[in-house]
Amino acid sequence: MSKISNTSTQLANMDRVIDVPSKLAEDLDGSQLRFDPWVILRRSLRGRYGWVLALACVCALAGGVLGWCIERPQYKSEGLVRIAYSLPPILRETDLNQGLPMFDSYMRSQALRMVSRSLVEAALTKINDGRPPSPETLIDVADRLAVEHPSGDEHLRVTYVDSDPPTAAAVVQAVVSQFRVEYDEQDHKAQDQRFAVLDAHRGELQAKLDDIQNQADRLLINDSVQRHTTDQRQLLLSEQLAAAEQLLHQYRMEEARLEDALAALRQGGYLEGHPKVVEAKFSLERTKRLIVQFEAECRRLRGLAGPVAGVATDDTFAAGADGATAGAPTSPAAMADPIAFEARKLKLDRLEADAAAVRKELADTTERTEALKLESAESRLEIISAGDVPLQPFRDRRKMLAWLGGATGGALPVVILMLLNIARPRYRYSDETEVDVAGPAGLLGILPALPDRLSDPESAAGAAQCVHQMRVMLQVASGGRPRQYLLTSACSGEGKTSLTMALALSFTASGSRTLIVDCDLVGRVLTRGLGAGDEMGLFEALGRGDALRYIRRTHAGVWFLPAGKVNALYASKVSHLSIRKFLGEMRKEFDVVLVDSGPVLGSVEAATVAPEVDGVIVAVTRGQQSHVVDKTAHYLRAIGARIEGYVFNRAKPKDFHHSAYGTSLRPMSSRNVLVRVVSDDVDGMLRFGPLVESVMSSLPEQEHSAA
Repeated sequence: MSKISNTSTQLANMDRVIDVPSKLAEDLDGSQLRFDPWVILRRSLRGRYGWVLALACVCALAGGVLGWCIERPQYKSEGLVRIAYSLPPILRETDLNQGLPMFDSYMRSQALRMVSRSLVEAALTKINDGRPPSPETLIDVADRLAVEHPSGDEHLRVTYVDSDPPTAAAVVQAVVSQFRVEYDEQDHKAQDQRFAVLDAHRGELQAKLDDIQNQADRLLINDSVQRHTTDQRQLLLSEQLAAAEQLLHQYRMEEARLEDALAALRQGGYLEGHPKVVEAKFSLERTKRLIVQFEAECRRLRGLAGPVAGVATDDTFAAGADGATAGAPTSPAAMADPIAFEARKLKLDRLEADAAAVRKELADTTERTEALKLESAESRLEIISAGDVPLQPFRDRRKMLAWLGGATGGALPVVILMLLNIARPRYRYSDETEVDVAGPAGLLGILPALPDRLSDPESAAGAAQCVHQMRVMLQVASGGRPRQYLLTSACSGEGKTSLTMALALSFTASGSRTLIVDCDLVGRVLTRGLGAGDEMGLFEALGRGDALRYIRRTHAGVWFLPAGKVNALYASKVSHLSIRKFLGEMRKEFDVVLVDSGPVLGSVEAATVAPEVDGVIVAVTRGQQSHVVDKTAHYLRAIGARIEGYVFNRAKPKDFHHSAYGTSLRPMSSRNVLVRVVSDDVDGMLRFGPLVESVMSSLPEQEHSAA
């Protein structure tokens, strides 16, 4: 990425420099100039070599001295602090020794706290014997102080850079010491708050337990008083019931005697109207009425007082036999008011259950408090290194700055003279190809001229590097969004098809889902090269709207849509609406779509596709006429197309040396370049020329093997 950014910066600077002469040339006669820096250099120094050389030596000496003195050696002191994720338990596991949740976020917060203004100011105050530092000192220390925390690590690395070694060590030691003080204070404060909450909770539980006990005591007292009153009443009712049952028993015996006497009279021959018989019948009826009355009274008393202990009446035995009174309460209080008795019993049981739960929670709280007090004796913070005095400089750039200052000072007079010559309006510059195609859209890349048979690994690696660099620039410009590009040229034979396949391989290798579309319905170079001349493709998809069924994947991982079963006469049937619909569907399926078409100036389908894609990449070959390229650019802008950039093809080495893109190729010659020899013609890729072979040779084996 740094190489790409440097390239972009150099290109932007070159555009700004060449903008002035280009505009001047267009204002004068519309012609374009050839920009040759060596010609400008010779013109600038002609007749001035002596005093320019002397001035350059003086400026070089001054620049070297200034570079040597501009910066002092820097020393770095380092401190190391550990905050344990978890601690070994002393007695049992608690939240004080268990793992910290969201540990990375916690460590980042501690790192920010260590470089906070309040902590740094307190640390510097200790160094200055209680005198607070000035705002300028705080800003300077904040710029030099750094705290690093690798993800997933328990350590905080504190560094401070200063030109004085003892000062660097003193700052680190003060910051680490102040951090420990504040960390311990915060830890103790958190523990005190935790213990205060637990103590308050214990007090609430004890108060709740006391309240439950008081309710139970009051309930038992009320029940005892009621039971005493009920016992006295029960005794009186029992006595009345016993007397009533005794009389009832006597009347029943009298009834039996009268029935026997009446039966004896009737057997003795007494008629029903005899006075003795009438008297006997009257006495028997009166006795039965009394028995009925006393039975009702006994039932009433029995209902109020229950069965009398020790008194076995006929009704009592009868009730026990048929189970009418089975399960009835037998205590005096229960017989007096069974519903109230049961309610009091349920309430008492509930209070006992609540008291047991509160006692258990109180015991757990007490146990947790004692465990926390025991586990709080050990701290998570450990100072591994408080910061030592550094012995060697961390950074000493005096030599480099001296050389840089000398070189800058020596080149300064020459650069000033060259800029003065460039700014003069009477100078006209030739229309060098690279300057011409750079234009408003910008030069996207330069491709070297390659032999038909690749034999030089450095050339192959350089060509592949250029393709990858163009792909990266397109990805950076797209911002990660799906993009669609049309690759075309001003005339045929300028390498646009090879460029399309090379870029597709590079995009696929970077992980982008890439589709190449053969929209050259006349040439159909991609279709024939991939062996799909008899397959249906783009033309059928535009008519039927089902492009996905005609797309196939090559062994290199690139998705491909052939032109279809068409000839040159079908090109006129391609419309903007069908192309727009097709590209909209492809945007949902693929990250990158590369459309290969015929030349813009002689292709109907290219003019149809160009306004619908995100950008047009124009291939320009070495030796192409400048007015043809200008006509191509004007035509694309007239139909509403957006030119993404130009690619200069078949460039010679000197073109790279004079270009900003040469910085990416020159390091290739200074190291061993290892490229793989592509022996198998996978999917017929080698038919598209040495550029595609170069890209394939630069990819790992799995990048082009069968899927």
